[in-house]
This record gives sequence, C-alpha cells and structure tokens, in this order.
Amino acid sequence: FVVVFMLLLGRCGALNVLNRRDFGPLLASAVQSRGQRAVGTPNSDGLDIDAKLGIAWGGAKRCDAAEADCSTNGGIYQGEIATVPNIAKTEFDEKAVRLTALIANKESITLHIGLFPGVEAGQVFAQLADRSFAMGPELTPAGLTYGGVEFCLRPSIVSFAATPTAQELAFRRKYELRTTPDDFIASQPRSGDFVSNKSTINPANNDMLPAGLLVVSRSGPGPRLEFSFLAQPAAANKYIPVGSLLDQESMRSLARLAAIPVVADRAALGGKACKPIVKLLFSNAETYSL
Repeated sequence: FVVVFMLLLGRCGALNVLNRRDFGPLLASAVQSRGQRAVGTPNSDGLDIDAKLGIAWGGAKRCDAAEADCSTNGGIYQGEIATVPNIAKTEFDEKAVRLTALIANKESITLHIGLFPGVEAGQVFAQLADRSFAMGPELTPAGLTYGGVEFCLRPSIVSFAATPTAQELAFRRKYELRTTPDDFIASQPRSGDFVSNKSTINPANNDMLPAGLLVVSRSGPGPRLEFSFLAQPAAANKYIPVGSLLDQESMRSLARLAAIPVVADRAALGGKACKPIVKLLFSNAETYSL
C-alpha cells in the first residue's frame, strides 16, 4: 500500500522535487515547495495534491511561481496597469518612502510612495521604513525589512503587516541571533491609534479611492501594524488614505505584487490563504526628501 501511494504521489507531481530549476532559498517552506515544483505536469487521473491543499493556481499547465510575470491563475500576467493617481506634488509631505521588494530571491522591484501631511498613520509608515517605530523607550523599534512583515496579496489589494511575530523574526535576522533576547518587546498599537486624517485627500464616504493609494483601515494600522496598497479602486468609507505611489513604474511594481501566486482562499493550511507561494520580502526601505 505504501509503495502504491508513493507512486501515485509521484505521478501527480507532488514528489517531483528534482525538476525545480532553482534550489536553495526557494525551498523555504513546504507550501513554497509544492507551489513551485509543478510546471506543466499533467494529471491524467484528475488528482491534484496541490489543489487538495488549496494551492490550485492554474492546474496542469501553470507557470513557475518563481518566474517574473507568473500570476496567481497560473498564467502569465497580462492585465492592464492602472494609471498613477493624479495628485499634485504640493499635496505630499516633504518626506517620501522608497521600498524595494525582492521576489523569489532574484527579482527586485521598487515603489516610491509620497505621504499625505497630517496623517498620523503616515508618520508611522515613515518610521517603519527607517526601522525607528516604537511605542515607548522600553520597546524594540520595528521596521519593514529583514522579513519584518507578513504579506497578504490579492488582485484588488496588497497588504503587509509588521506583526509582533514578524518583528521578532526580523530582529533575530538583523542581528543573526538564534534566540530572541529576554528584553525584546514588540510594538503593538491599539486599534484606534494613529487615525487622525487632516489630509486634503479625504473623499466623501460615497466616493471611490483610486488604485495606487497607500491606506490603512478606518481603525488605523492596529496591533498588526497593517498597511495596504490599493491595486484596484475601492470604496472610500473603508480606508484612510495615507499616501500614494508617485510614478508609473511604481504602479507597474504594484501590479506585479498583486499578481504573485498565492495560497488559495480555500486552503486547508490554517492561516495561509493569500500568502505568497514564493519568498517575498522588502529588501530595502528608506525615507528621502521629495
């Protein structure tokens, strides 16, 4: 029985590890391994182990998740790229943020973000970019780099959160520690903190926010320190605008992030839905004068 079962799995491609074109860091988790290995392997008996685990993204002829432009439906991304929001430079604060995302350890993309003045959540975002955000002197400053955020990618919105768990892992990676020091304390704002919005970019509740905006929920970044880029227009009554992408190349980068293959919503892998299959992190984050 064991031999038959192993042969069946091999036929489905679930054990076809040696056919990967890239090894090493791409094998960071079991979810990534299953997602990356199946490239054009037909399942004549209709059984797809990946699909049973909620990682169906294109079926038998899906592209390699680690390749540029491979989208979450298993095909090459061919969608239209939204136009950068038409916002005058005078509407932004003097401080902007540059983010560099590294996809599958080999593809870098950059996003330039202008921040709206008078928005407390925007100040938090800038501090995270500089790895200087802390709720008090006894807390460890949080940042966006060193794998310090958890991603949730959808075609309509790209979200990332500097959760306490992510902050802890990032701290250990930054200082090359095996264990977390006893004095490490993650910063966790309460729901409702940092929600003041004095920006002129504040549409009425029945308006739509354009793609390309950086937003937080109406209750602020919250304990997860969560921010999102709108990849598609969204109802203004759901979000507080924090900033905006500044150029068309950044919009192209956002479209790339929104199309990265992810674990399906129906995944039976608790809490993994919308997580990228390939390794994704912010390799660099910094503020600069606009």
